[in-house]
Amino acid sequence: MKIQVKRLLSALIAASILFLTACSATSPPATGSEENIIEKSEPVSLRDFIADALETHSDRIRGLSLAVFTRDDIVFELQYGLSDTEAGIEVDSETVFHWGSITKLLVYVSAMQLYERGELDFHADIFSYIPAENFPKIRLPITMHQLIHHTAGIFDRTVPYYLDGTVPVGEAVPTLGDYLSNIFTEVEIQIAVPGLFVEYSNYGIALAGYVIERISGMPFYEYVYRYIFAPLGMNHTALRPDSSDNEWVATRRDVVRGYHRWARLDVPYLQYPGYPTGWAVGTISDMIRFARALLPDENGTSVLFENPVTMQKLFPTHEDIQYGGGYVLLGGAIFVEGYGVIVQSNRIYNGFFVFSASDDSNRVVGHSGRVPGFMSRMLIDIDNGVGLVIVENMQFGLQAIYEFTEGLKDIIFRS
Repeated sequence: MKIQVKRLLSALIAASILFLTACSATSPPATGSEENIIEKSEPVSLRDFIADALETHSDRIRGLSLAVFTRDDIVFELQYGLSDTEAGIEVDSETVFHWGSITKLLVYVSAMQLYERGELDFHADIFSYIPAENFPKIRLPITMHQLIHHTAGIFDRTVPYYLDGTVPVGEAVPTLGDYLSNIFTEVEIQIAVPGLFVEYSNYGIALAGYVIERISGMPFYEYVYRYIFAPLGMNHTALRPDSSDNEWVATRRDVVRGYHRWARLDVPYLQYPGYPTGWAVGTISDMIRFARALLPDENGTSVLFENPVTMQKLFPTHEDIQYGGGYVLLGGAIFVEGYGVIVQSNRIYNGFFVFSASDDSNRVVGHSGRVPGFMSRMLIDIDNGVGLVIVENMQFGLQAIYEFTEGLKDIIFRS
């Protein structure tokens, strides 16, 4: 696909993307050769930066897809490496990757859609929507606002949530409601007064997905297909634990392998009933479609919402970022070389992590994701309409290297 950089120049100057100059470029084909990286420019070259990273950290790479995009075009796209090293299968545009916790953004957008339609009160007790008797371990009232800001007092970080309750392929998967009702019956799950602490909670987001189920009257995966995937033309993404909601994805998921730095992992091929927290699987092209829909157009609108005001409420304002709006994630900026990242951010707003420093003029938000064998990252600059997505089938791959992720962000989002 050819792209005209001149058409994008004004938007990219506003975003301070230094790797583009007033010239034309061709979007790279789906292989890993050096010419696949956008033409070099000064003073910072994305081409050289990524080529150097691929060479220097080859031991940390199995396969990856990476893209930089604006509201209107894909500026740069790269597929590199192998989706199955044993079989020698190369990554291409049809390779599917696990989204990990980027899946949670589907919950936040869905909740905002229900709010826009007047079907959800963010500050109402969720047990006005779901049966309280099914959740005896949640003793204090909580709201959707608290769930999506991770302030519901639900602590599940000591629970291996991807392994505790997963179902082997071929076995029946419980409904989301049944899973949430039965998974933590022997332990306390709500151990703080709601609103006091930010504690990143996978169970809490799965619970938010169940609230969406009950309000909409359809399974969460069906709601997402009807109101997000279909309107955006995301035909190559699955959400159900076994990917059975998309046969095309299910077929390709079987030929992608996930890797730890030291070994091949097959854990993601289990079925995880709490899927709204991190089990979406799809192509990078579909992930780009979703990310671009989160970038308001010149009128401040998106196909995801009927009213521009809803889109505005989804993201923090400049004042929120500068003066502390949102919620501080305790232990946020923890990034351990060789062991992965918790989330390199210190603020949550409507579920999005805020990556902008207080003195930055641009609002950069997004999310990271990790399931065994896979890592992902999505960042968008709300004001200047540019974004980045990267997915890889290596749990502790390039994204676990601080210098790589910071350098990539500096080139794209900062002058």
